[in-house]
Amino acid sequence: KANWSGGQVPTGRQTAVVAPKVEAVSRNQPPAFIGDLVLRPGATLRIGDLGAGVLPRGPGRLVMETGSRVLVVDGRGREQEFGPILMSGRAEIWGGTSNQGHHSTRIFGGRISGRHQLVLVGVNSNEFRFSAPSTFTGGLLAESRQNQGFQIVAEAARCFGRGGVHVGNYASLILRAEGTIDDAAILELSGPIDTKAKAKVVLYADETVRGLRINGANQKAGTYGSPTSAAQIKMPHFGGSGILTVK
Repeated sequence: KANWSGGQVPTGRQTAVVAPKVEAVSRNQPPAFIGDLVLRPGATLRIGDLGAGVLPRGPGRLVMETGSRVLVVDGRGREQEFGPILMSGRAEIWGGTSNQGHHSTRIFGGRISGRHQLVLVGVNSNEFRFSAPSTFTGGLLAESRQNQGFQIVAEAARCFGRGGVHVGNYASLILRAEGTIDDAAILELSGPIDTKAKAKVVLYADETVRGLRINGANQKAGTYGSPTSAAQIKMPHFGGSGILTVK
C-alpha cells in the first residue's frame, strides 16, 4: 500500500512505498525510517541537494519496479550515495537533468540484486562509481539522452553482478579493479565516448569477458587493449595499459 504522498516521508520502522506513476520529492534532509523504499511501476523519486538521506543504507533497500526511476537533481559537483538496491523490474537512475546534477558523482556502495536491468542515464560530466560487489543478473546499460559525456567507474570485483554491460551513447567505462564484469558476460560498446576519458573503455586493470560487441558487430576471441598496450588486438576504443581478454 502506498504511504508516501504530499511530500511527507514516512518515519519509523516501516516500508515507504511510492504509488505507480506518482512522483515523490525529497529536497531537504528527510526524517530517518527503517525499512525498504519501494518505487512501484512508473513511479519517480526526485532527490534534491539534501534529500539523499531518504535512500536506505541497509538493511533496508531501494526496491525498483518496472519503469520506475530515480532522478538526482542536486547542485553542480555534488556527491550522492546509494545503499542496497533490488531490481524488481527494469528501471532507471538518472545522474541529473539537462540543467541539474552536472559534474556530480553517484556512488553505488551497496549490493545490487535482482533479475532485471539497471539503466544509468548520465548527463554532463556525471560519474557513476561502483564500489561494492553485486549479484544482479539483468545487466547494466549506461547512456546519455542529452548527448553529454559521462563515466562509469568500476572499483570493486563483481560490482556489475552477473549480467552483461552495455556502454552506450556518450558513456565511457573506467576499470580500476580486476573481475568487475562477470567472465561469462558480454561487454557491448556503442556510440560516442566521453571525451574526457579519451576512450570508450579505459583499462587500469585486466578484465575477462565471454564476448565483445562494438557498434553491433561481434568481435573475435583474443586480447584487446589500447594502441600502446601489449594486447594482440589494439584499438582506439581502449585506453590504459590493461588487457581485455575475450574468450
